[in-house]
Amino acid sequence: MSAPQIRVLGPIGVNVDGVQLELSKRRHREIIAILVALRGRAIPTASLAEELWDGMPPNGAFGAIRTFVGELRRILEPHRKPRTMPSHLVTVGDGYALRLDADAVDAWRFETAVLGAIEAPPDDADSRLSTALAEWNGSAYQEFSEHPWAVAEVTRLSGLRQTAVERCAEARLADARPTDAVSILETHVMANPWREEGWRLLALALLPKWPPRRSSCRASRGTAQAVRRARPGPQPRPHGSVDQNPPQGWAIGPV
Repeated sequence: MSAPQIRVLGPIGVNVDGVQLELSKRRHREIIAILVALRGRAIPTASLAEELWDGMPPNGAFGAIRTFVGELRRILEPHRKPRTMPSHLVTVGDGYALRLDADAVDAWRFETAVLGAIEAPPDDADSRLSTALAEWNGSAYQEFSEHPWAVAEVTRLSGLRQTAVERCAEARLADARPTDAVSILETHVMANPWREEGWRLLALALLPKWPPRRSSCRASRGTAQAVRRARPGPQPRPHGSVDQNPPQGWAIGPV
């Protein structure tokens, strides 16, 4: 029996023993999403009630949460024997936490892959980042993306996704594959028009002669910092000021 797989990069879903399950109860989906966002940290029942009922939990909220958690435990571990301790959705003090390996959640796999690509050579980085980006099937924590508990995590993951697209394109350029870089950059810059790095890389990929003059080539600076901070890029430069120096390899320079 394999560990459950959880999806939050799009609609919230669970895969158990190779079977894709749709969580029909909204509370089930939100509890799973909150616990994934906490990455293994525990949340007290009182705090969970505040999040689930927008700061106004009703009488009986704690009992309802216990019921939801019990149902989720049966979903996540359908073969667990009666009166045995759960392995994945566990009780911690007066609250709950999710105990899963990093490869059991799409958002966790995505982040691990992006960080692992920082030091990789171009062909390996392209493979890792392409696989990581394929984890997405919509927006992060889709139906809950505007809930207070989700906003910061959605912003962070979305910024990391944008950086991953740019680093993937940079790897393809460094590998002398400008057409493949264009294929992911065109949609990216339309969706994120204020990402200066995306426009810079697209301009390089569209140059009529590839590779251009290499006498002053340099890689984009601050790649590692950009990945870890996952912040949106600065405002674009004025027209005509795009850096014409293509990326070289998979180097990371100082800020």
